Amino acid sequence: MPHVLAPRLRRADVEELAANGREPLPALLRCLSLSAVAHAVVDAKGDPQALYGFAPIGNETGCPWLLGSDALVTTHRGWFLRNSQTIMGGGDRMFRRVWNRVDSRNAVHVRWLRWVGCTLEPAAPFGPLGLPFHVFHREAR
Repeated sequence: MPHVLAPRLRRADVEELAANGREPLPALLRCLSLSAVAHAVVDAKGDPQALYGFAPIGNETGCPWLLGSDALVTTHRGWFLRNSQTIMGGGDRMFRRVWNRVDSRNAVHVRWLRWVGCTLEPAAPFGPLGLPFHVFHREAR
């Protein structure tokens, strides 16, 4: 599935990966290999529209990630929004706390993270390009 999704990632996802010095396919493969659990969002034809999961990064702490196609926020937006709390709740069931970073330029992700109950810290330079990223975190509910 990562081979099918990688060339179709949203521009914002590709830009965020590039800001971290990563290419889509290697990033997807790395996320999948490090994750304790990963899921695919597929359309009616079985084509992947997003991959997401949680990678353990310490004692009771996990790293959530999600990379998707444009269809995730256009064609499948309703489904995705209805299931967003369940998606993030997967991390709550495995970890006491989850955290990661998000490119501050990615307004859709920033808004979604706040909507699912994440706290975002002020943006600070991060990655090889020194672009502003927010650290975000959520405590288990």
